[in-house]
This record gives sequence, C-alpha cells and structure tokens, in this order.
Amino acid sequence: GPTACSGHQVQRWRKGIAMAAPTEDELEDFIKDNNVDSRAASDLRECNGEVQRKVIARGDLSSARNPSAALLARIRDARNSGSAPVSRGHHAGGSTPELEE
Repeated sequence: GPTACSGHQVQRWRKGIAMAAPTEDELEDFIKDNNVDSRAASDLRECNGEVQRKVIARGDLSSARNPSAALLARIRDARNSGSAPVSRGHHAGGSTPELEE
C-alpha cells in the first residue's frame, strides 16, 4: 500500500505529475513569459529540478499583481512542501513521514 512508499513517491503519485527537472528551454520560456525580474529569475534557476518543476506546474503568473513576488512565494512553497524542516539552503533528501494525509 501507499505506506510502503517514501514521502516523495506518495507526493508524486498523489499529484499525478512526474517531478523531473524542466528543460532549460522550459525554464527560460517560463521566466520570459511571466515577466519576472532578474532576482526572481535567478532564484528559480538556482533551485533544484523538483522545485523548478513544482513552480512551473502551477501555471503562469499572468494573474499576479507582482509576478516576481508571486514567483518567489511559489519557490518558497515548493521548497517547504517537499521536505521536513531543514536548515536554510540545505537540500533535503529521503522521505518525509509528516506529509499531510
């Protein structure tokens, strides 16, 4: 059953999208299409592939009043959703048993 899966597998299964890193073209198109500033763009480029994929999977930022701020918030959400609390800047590996059921 699902209890045998790691937290990441369960999350991937639940969302129904593979968390492969986006291609460089996908990433650059997303940045260009959404008119984000250079700081938000470089933050996104520095994220790991899974975070980038989660951010892009949420769709464009055209409805946001401030696309750059919205992008930074998405990055923060994506980082927080995939891992247990970890020290800042440290990539978490392994499973997270405390995912919401």
